Amino acid sequence: MALGIAALVFVLSLIWSRYPNVTLANLLEQARPVGTLATQQAVLTPMTWPDEHLSHAPEIKVPATWIAFSTAFAGFFLATMFYGLRKLDAAEAKRAFAPVHRLLQNKWWFDELYDVVFIRPTHVVSEWISQFDRKVIDGLIDGLAWVVRAFSSFWERLADRTLVDGFVNSLASLTYKTGLGLRRAQTGSLRQYVMFIVIGTVAVFMLASFWRYAFAQ
Repeated sequence: MALGIAALVFVLSLIWSRYPNVTLANLLEQARPVGTLATQQAVLTPMTWPDEHLSHAPEIKVPATWIAFSTAFAGFFLATMFYGLRKLDAAEAKRAFAPVHRLLQNKWWFDELYDVVFIRPTHVVSEWISQFDRKVIDGLIDGLAWVVRAFSSFWERLADRTLVDGFVNSLASLTYKTGLGLRRAQTGSLRQYVMFIVIGTVAVFMLASFWRYAFAQ
């Protein structure tokens, strides 16, 4: 299988050599993003963000590409020697390079480093923010709510119960007492009604006579 892959790579290399325009630089040029910004200087820190096009310069991208390709090919070659052709003993290499093997097996301890550098500090800061939210912000909002509720209760007692309801209730009580007073006059006695009519007529006659005599003078 390893020989078949090597033969395939050799055939692709021959086909590639027949087309001079198909170069590594031209292939990488297709990955250049459109509309990238020019080199920018940071405001708060002495840092510079270079132009994206600068990373595609031949003196940068060609060596970087060859380094990446060589690394991948070296891994493929070692894997073939260890597990394909069995020319090297994997267990012996593991014992000889135990620290390197442990580092690679644990993925450079990247997850642990990420946990210590980012996750745990984020949890600590989040807990601080949560405490500030519960004790300060919520306390302030609850205090304002208590003040508004107390003011509303006071104003409800003063304006609604004392002024509005007090005035309406007093007027209703006065109307009710007046009705009770007038009710006493409704005795149902015809003789009493006739007497009230006579007394009222005499009173009106005397008042009109007095009024006329006073203005006549």
